[in-house]
Amino acid sequence: MKKHLIINAAISIGALGLLCLASLINYSLSIHYYLMVLIFWTLYSIQAVMIFKLGHKPSSFSLVYNISTVIKMMILLLFLVLYYMLYSSSQTNLDKIQFTGTFLALYFFYLIINTRVFFQTPHETKK
Repeated sequence: MKKHLIINAAISIGALGLLCLASLINYSLSIHYYLMVLIFWTLYSIQAVMIFKLGHKPSSFSLVYNISTVIKMMILLLFLVLYYMLYSSSQTNLDKIQFTGTFLALYFFYLIINTRVFFQTPHETKK
């Protein structure tokens, strides 16, 4: 479990570093970008803890993983819906596209890394 939490923290720190770098080169980012990273880190860390606390058997692992993934997706969808409902009127189309692109890039990056780590067997060899 420590490995998953460390990997999620490293991804989040890297994402925050990239956002800070973008801010330093005069690219104005709203607080929503930083909140997005915090939400991803929180959700993926909670999922990792749930799976390792509740998913001891293969059948319970599958159930906990699937339920936590659906809940995670619903919360992320709610975040996007709230962003568009509350802030889209004050944003330009370019800002909306950039936020959605950043959201999707971060989502798929977290998804790929965490799926790879969760389903990596101890005897898997690197090529």
